[in-house]
Amino acid sequence: SKSTVYRICDEFDAEGKTHRKHHKVRADKKRSPRFVAELKKTIDENLTTPIAKLAKRSIKRAIRVDLGYLSSVRSPKQLITEDNKAKKDDTKTSAKSKKSSVKA
Repeated sequence: SKSTVYRICDEFDAEGKTHRKHHKVRADKKRSPRFVAELKKTIDENLTTPIAKLAKRSIKRAIRVDLGYLSSVRSPKQLITEDNKAKKDDTKTSAKSKKSSVKA
């Protein structure tokens, strides 16, 4: 807004210099020193590997290993124990027997 611009201009006229907020390095940056070192090691092992293939592998590694993410397609499924399987089978057989007794 205009008031902010005027305030900054007044401060500049009074002091003769502008002040900016100091930059803070992100804690979750992707290109950490460890990541860069591993990438350099991978490149030095085989110089004939195409960059596209290398990028795909390194980003995949960063996502899965560094960030701990899995594919978004996967979802946690309910654990079916042997007892639950038996109950499920009993429910199916009892439902079939009820249908057959209704038809007769």
